[in-house]
Amino acid sequence: MPVLLYILKAFCCFSQFFVYICIEYRNIAENPKESRHNLNLKSMNKLAESLVPALIHALYSIVYLLFVIPFDLWSKAVVRLAEQREKGSLRIASINSPWPFFSLIKTLLIEFLFDFFIFLSYFVGILMVIVVMFNDGGFLGFVATLVGAYYVPVGLSLARDFFQLLLLPFAKFLSWCRKPAQYMDLNVQKREIM
Repeated sequence: MPVLLYILKAFCCFSQFFVYICIEYRNIAENPKESRHNLNLKSMNKLAESLVPALIHALYSIVYLLFVIPFDLWSKAVVRLAEQREKGSLRIASINSPWPFFSLIKTLLIEFLFDFFIFLSYFVGILMVIVVMFNDGGFLGFVATLVGAYYVPVGLSLARDFFQLLLLPFAKFLSWCRKPAQYMDLNVQKREIM
């Protein structure tokens, strides 16, 4: 309940500020020389023209971030799983790397397992919602489980990205093993000091 009061207070403050700006804009338009503040009429016109597009953009971005991105991440994981099946990237015979087992483990951990868990998250989430609904979890438990299940792909995608960042030093080491620095074609020239 206190959260709703804070939201209501914030909305009231914003609406009062908006009314103040509209009244001040009208006062400037009627008497530009006698306004309490020396505001530029062109900047106020630009503000009035930009207010609606900015509000639409902000609302669209919030809706996109809150409601579209989790499903978009889930659908991309599904597409990546289908592409992995077509390529056969989990077959050791199709790996042409000098270290086929390491490449298989990397593909399994980074590309397959995370995408697999993201893919399964919505199906498991639906089962969990049904279990909570029939086990008298209450309406709040039902909604919390539903929202949590919807946002699981975001958490798993973040975990996948952090795991990839943790593997960067190992990948750098493997690239060094392919061609160590002493065997690289470096053109070292002697510089003259003046």
